[in-house]
Amino acid sequence: MTGDLWGYCFFVPENIADDFKKNGVKRVVCSVNGSEELHVALMPSGKGTIFITLNKKFCKSNALLLGQELKIALAEDKSKYGMAFPEELDAVFDADPDAFQLFEELTPGKQRNLIHFVASVKSTDIRIRRALVVAAHLLSHNGQIDFKDLMEEIKAANRNEKIE
Repeated sequence: MTGDLWGYCFFVPENIADDFKKNGVKRVVCSVNGSEELHVALMPSGKGTIFITLNKKFCKSNALLLGQELKIALAEDKSKYGMAFPEELDAVFDADPDAFQLFEELTPGKQRNLIHFVASVKSTDIRIRRALVVAAHLLSHNGQIDFKDLMEEIKAANRNEKIE
């Protein structure tokens, strides 16, 4: 299924969704047709059903087609942040406990935004740079996130990397 807001998604069978709901589970680890695991949210449709979104990049890299029958594996996401935590961000926070404390005080959604921001690139060097910028941003903004400033800060860090 596709939609204007969510892109690609699939509905979770009612009996499975009910099991997760009754146990208070809102985030799951999902595998589609044997893919790598995704940390995803169980989204309410507003019509009593639950669905999971898949981004276009994932669908393309796994050769998923609209209307295709999918083999889905779901399990409760027991990770602390609802997604894999990048080693680079962990190392930066180990070195800067004050930045980590500010990160811990953020809402889970903001934590996941920052984790995704760091983890979404392939290059280790860029993940390290992003992790350093995130830590500095949290410290300079007293634990608040200004995404416009954060993007400017990462652009400045990227420019500085090219100069050196």
